[in-house]
Amino acid sequence: TREDNVFLEKNRGLFKNVVLLNRFVEGYPCSSSNDAEACMEMARRISGRGYYRKYVVACGATPTVCEEKRVAGFLAGLKKGGTDISLFKLDSALSAEKQVMELSERFGAEDRVLFFLPQYHPAALLLKLLQKYGVSVPEKAGIACYDRHSLLSDFISPELTTIDPDIDSMTRQAMTLAAEIKNGKTPRSIVTKGVLITGSSVIL
Repeated sequence: TREDNVFLEKNRGLFKNVVLLNRFVEGYPCSSSNDAEACMEMARRISGRGYYRKYVVACGATPTVCEEKRVAGFLAGLKKGGTDISLFKLDSALSAEKQVMELSERFGAEDRVLFFLPQYHPAALLLKLLQKYGVSVPEKAGIACYDRHSLLSDFISPELTTIDPDIDSMTRQAMTLAAEIKNGKTPRSIVTKGVLITGSSVIL
């Protein structure tokens, strides 16, 4: 969260041997992912296909730093000129199920609409809800998101179109950074490239 980053920035001098995993804070050795760039490329691929008529980007009212990067990247990647884009703020006071229900009620009846959510779990809930009401995915409504839930993904059909941040590689890079610090090398940061999982929830 933003508060975590503020705490780390204020106490930078106390944590000289700390490596941050899946987070970037200036002044720390970080092993993080290219959230914005990966989401931008995904949006370019989706919009370049020219199938969807409307794009709905849904995010919490108080997004995390990472969620902001993902949303900004996706919006930047959408095809310019004539693209119908709506931003939808999910009500954090509601349960996750009710949040996606509001989203579905607002836009689910539209034809060829693409939903982008910067988290995996809400996207999975939206998929389940649309299927419950007979909305064809990906033909009538497409769903794209970020992250890949190792357990949920085995039970979801169609497979969600998403970005896998490759946490395994990120973790190995963090261990490399820790070893470098231990050996007296100058601290640095490494960015791991996310992998597009094409899935079947979007027409690409």
